[in-house]
Amino acid sequence: MVHLSGSTCCTLMFNGNKVYSSNAGDSWAILIKINEDGLIDIEELTTDHKPSNPLESKWILKCKGVIDTFKDDDGSDLGPMWVWAPNNDMPGLAMSRSIGDGLAH
Repeated sequence: MVHLSGSTCCTLMFNGNKVYSSNAGDSWAILIKINEDGLIDIEELTTDHKPSNPLESKWILKCKGVIDTFKDDDGSDLGPMWVWAPNNDMPGLAMSRSIGDGLAH
């Protein structure tokens, strides 16, 4: 049996003046606040888990994963990088991590 689905998640926890964040996949969180000058400041609280991220690609390749795009009939790249299972012509995810992803036999 092949399992080709997964889910992303983003969580925030507030404790007084502190905000803790976590994520899996390409769900992300930002903090929007008004600064002392009355202007809007935006702060990224999480980083997407994408195969194009150097830290993520290192981890994927170490685990024998393959990173590539879909190809058209001429071999040209189509769309974003995907994580592919080795020796399989079917892509897994367009992100490097998710909850419940993977291939099972």
